[in-house]
Amino acid sequence: AGLTATSSVTVAPPPAIELSSTSSAFAAQAGDADPAPDTIQITNGGSFALEGLAIDSVVYGAGADAWLTPALLQTTAPAELTVTASVAGVTTAGSYAAVVWLSGLEADPVPHSITLDVSPGAPTQVTVNDGDAQTAAAGTTVPIAPAVLVTDDFDNPVPSVQVTFAVTAGSGSVTSATVATDASGVARVGSWMLGNTTGANELSATPAGLSAVTFSATATAGTPDALQIEAGDGQSAVAGATLAVAPSVSVLDVFGNGVPGVSVTFAVASGGGSITGASQTTDASGVATVGSWTLGSASGVNTLDVTAVGVSGSVTVTATGITGAAVAIQLEAGDAQTDTVAATLTVPYAVKVVDVNGNGVEGVTVSRAPTG
Repeated sequence: AGLTATSSVTVAPPPAIELSSTSSAFAAQAGDADPAPDTIQITNGGSFALEGLAIDSVVYGAGADAWLTPALLQTTAPAELTVTASVAGVTTAGSYAAVVWLSGLEADPVPHSITLDVSPGAPTQVTVNDGDAQTAAAGTTVPIAPAVLVTDDFDNPVPSVQVTFAVTAGSGSVTSATVATDASGVARVGSWMLGNTTGANELSATPAGLSAVTFSATATAGTPDALQIEAGDGQSAVAGATLAVAPSVSVLDVFGNGVPGVSVTFAVASGGGSITGASQTTDASGVATVGSWTLGSASGVNTLDVTAVGVSGSVTVTATGITGAAVAIQLEAGDAQTDTVAATLTVPYAVKVVDVNGNGVEGVTVSRAPTG
């Protein structure tokens, strides 16, 4: 679309020649057809002829390309200046100015101001502006609210385009989900909070009438909040033996995600056993495993106390030391007594069957026989 304007300059006879500066204004969208030409009549208000009227020069403003074609119809009176503005020469949105200088009227050259205002075309492209590929703790807001840039075929930013943001992976949430592009063609979501579980999150942005673009973000574990036993609890082994499964714990954030890189300390709390690798650091899954746990030599309950940096309190891992195989028999009572012949001894004989650690072994059949 174009604007056609007609204005006039009155030429008075010498010596009182007065010429008014005239102007033309064109408006179009980038990619549109050229506006209709603008014709300006210059009327001879005096008695002299206008055959000598000429275009002296054309001065373009900053940033203007060859978008202007002025032509002067040489007649006596009135003369006509025809100005044609070409959008093909200027596809970048903006305001472009030029001045056509007329001469030949026995006076100083006469300026004719011309402007071409090119607005963005229809939105055809959408790209990520910023806020992609971020990382934040699960359940928290990403530092940069994602934004898209909407442009026309000539990469001009298009304002006032409605863009809808929606979570497509990760179970997060957004605020101000529908936003219009600003004067720079940018639409930014209010905020994006990631889901409570570690891993990939995705957000789509869909401008009206265009395909969506996708933002990605990675949710990581938050700060340590709790300890949880993972493996090795409630085992049984022969007293003095090393447990088959080395106990392990998880350090969790407030949402139950394993927190990597946390210092964990294991310590024997009861049972008299020993451990190796007492100080550990949680792995990528938030798990820390003691090197090994050897139970105390006495049968019964053994415990480990486990603490982690940043977590209040501790957890306790329990194991039971059981007796081993019978390896010896010990006199317990009734030995070396003295009494009269044929009398019954006052203290019954008693023996104890023990394992290698001296723990009494249950269920072993014991035979007694006189030897003299």
